Amino acid sequence: MAKWSYDLCGAEPILRDMPVYDAATLVDGEFLMKGTTDPDSGADEGISLVTGYSATAANSCIDAVGVCNETVTTASSPSCASAYSTTTGPCYAKVIINPFAVYQTEHSTAAADDVAITSTSTTTCTIASLADDIDGFWVYFPISTAGVQGSLRLITAAASGSCTMDSALTTDGTASDTAVLIGPPNNYAFNLEATATKISSSDCQAVKEATNLMVVQTLIDRGQGVEIMRPAVHYALNDLDQANHGTGVKFYYNILLKDHLFGVQE
Repeated sequence: MAKWSYDLCGAEPILRDMPVYDAATLVDGEFLMKGTTDPDSGADEGISLVTGYSATAANSCIDAVGVCNETVTTASSPSCASAYSTTTGPCYAKVIINPFAVYQTEHSTAAADDVAITSTSTTTCTIASLADDIDGFWVYFPISTAGVQGSLRLITAAASGSCTMDSALTTDGTASDTAVLIGPPNNYAFNLEATATKISSSDCQAVKEATNLMVVQTLIDRGQGVEIMRPAVHYALNDLDQANHGTGVKFYYNILLKDHLFGVQE
């Protein structure tokens, strides 16, 4: 889930009751944006806030507002599925609305968010349709064979379809292995995953596609507390799947909403 980290201007969280809409549920820690439904078509009517996710990355978090701070469902009163201009709605939820808020959110390493690699050989990792110009990104192998699983490498050079890692893996990877990419600071983040509570790895093709989510800092938790990811410290790490008492390493971002309904607009 996404949570408040700090405000670039030093403000405290500004929490307000805001109209929200969803056909099923909105959860605590979910990014929200202004709805885009035609005002004469019911649903959010272009007024209520909706899930910040869109399958088209550039459409995620347009006119974003912030993060929902409670869970509302169709069992709520009013139901979160109540259209705005009805006598039964809308549903209201508590939302952080600071235009310069920075939120901490996890980078998903779930199977649904990784991609199959083609192979690795010495320091070369080949992934079909890997984006070019991603020097300084990280590649992590979450669900793979022994010797590959749990490895983290810094990408020192990249081309379309392949990249050079800071060092070879202890075992060459094959098409049975998978990878996720972790983005560096001062870049647009990957798209949200469908619940709008975490960052997805996308398909390794959309990493340079603007999303309206800017990474302020990239973080890692390998069982030694949350650390800023630094090339000089975190390169050539292995067995991270055993970190945190065997639950695995965690990656996080500090995220700024670049297209904010009440402030920064891009």
